Amino acid sequence: MLVIHYSMIKLLLIGLSSYHNGLTTDIVIKLIQSFAKTVEHNGQFLTKVLDILKDEGYTSLAFMAILIKN
Repeated sequence: MLVIHYSMIKLLLIGLSSYHNGLTTDIVIKLIQSFAKTVEHNGQFLTKVLDILKDEGYTSLAFMAILIKN
């Protein structure tokens, strides 16, 4: 779950950085607050993401390392 959280936040930060031509502390804080409010408070979403990763066979240590690095 930690890898899923990290990779999703990183992906969203990359998109916001491109949209705003850089990041500020306020943008990062707002993103993390919004992420926590919408994703972490919906127990089904993260469970569904994990189930999809398991079904596709992407839960091995090698695939988790790729999610963290890229």
